[in-house]
Amino acid sequence: MFGNSLIYMVGCTSASVFFSAVTAYVLTKYTFPGSKHIYSFTFVLMMIPMVGNTAAAYKLYHDLHFYNTYYGLIITSCSGFGSCFVLLYGFFKNLSWTYAEAAFLDGAGHFSVFFKIMLPMAMPCVAAMAISSAIGIWNDYFTFYMYAPDRVTIALGLQGLVTQTQYGKTSYPELFAAMFASMVPIIILYAATQNLIIKNTVIGGIKG
Repeated sequence: MFGNSLIYMVGCTSASVFFSAVTAYVLTKYTFPGSKHIYSFTFVLMMIPMVGNTAAAYKLYHDLHFYNTYYGLIITSCSGFGSCFVLLYGFFKNLSWTYAEAAFLDGAGHFSVFFKIMLPMAMPCVAAMAISSAIGIWNDYFTFYMYAPDRVTIALGLQGLVTQTQYGKTSYPELFAAMFASMVPIIILYAATQNLIIKNTVIGGIKG
């Protein structure tokens, strides 16, 4: 269970944050048809309850052979939208374009500007988003319960223990011990990085 949780946490967090950074950067620094409407459309997508698209997502996982696979959940984390996108959008929006213009004058290309200039400057915000996403994925059981039930994670295992406890198959001391053990890595991670998260997750803009 710990191995599955670690694989999903690292894979899904890396995919989600990276593609969110790419999407936010492109929408803030480049103009193309529909670019001004995509940001607003993101909030519309975020307002749709998860229950509303569960049936369609379940069928899509089966049709694409993503069900019960590691790569399935990782690939579906590459949407580039969500809370990470919103905060990174605010950061790149306030980041001066003069850095890119100077690099273009020196012969740098668009990929070089992003990976060598813009992304390194955004690393504090990206790191904060990665840590927040990692904590959320570590604690998520519904996604794995629906789309990868055979790849049991710690959160999914705890949910199973809760069910067993209700039927008298597991004692509450065992359940609480398992819950505490699952919280230790996240508590350590948050305690070590709380200042970074707080300084770089300000709604409406980025400070720090």
